[in-house]
Amino acid sequence: MMDHDHLLTIGYDADDQGDFAWFQGILLQVFDVSTMSDPKLLHKEVIGTRGSTSEAATNHLAFNYFAPKDLLAIPITICDGESYGGAYANDMIFSGLLVYDVTANHGFTRRGGISHVKPGSEDSWNACSNWWTNSSSVVKRSIFMDDYVYSVALDRIKTASLDNLGEDVSTIYLLEE
Repeated sequence: MMDHDHLLTIGYDADDQGDFAWFQGILLQVFDVSTMSDPKLLHKEVIGTRGSTSEAATNHLAFNYFAPKDLLAIPITICDGESYGGAYANDMIFSGLLVYDVTANHGFTRRGGISHVKPGSEDSWNACSNWWTNSSSVVKRSIFMDDYVYSVALDRIKTASLDNLGEDVSTIYLLEE
């Protein structure tokens, strides 16, 4: 819940095929639920194409909405390219944490992101062939603190200023056991 009358959701966009649907990118939505028997879609944002994935699509703990600043952080791998007929897009263009400004009145505005995997690197190969039930992303969690956002992956924690996303303030590498 964003507030008493508005619900913020994440899931997959879909291409309806009649008796089934192909998932097509990550879908963010804001609903007016002031009348529960008649919810109304106010805003939607589709991120990427088929093969894009987010830890938050299958694990609610990865979805981070910070109401005092109207901020949303979602771990995500964004795939782009042709994705028709069930084929996955094969071009990973971003993998990390995306931050949005989101309000019931204005919807979604992408603020920026913290990258964890460089597009075209060896780590990006096969990043876009995730089946929706195996949804995951390199980043697992995020934390908003003061004017910073922390992007938490299994191998590192990155920090960026909310006013300058894309420029890392610091990186802490985590030890493997």
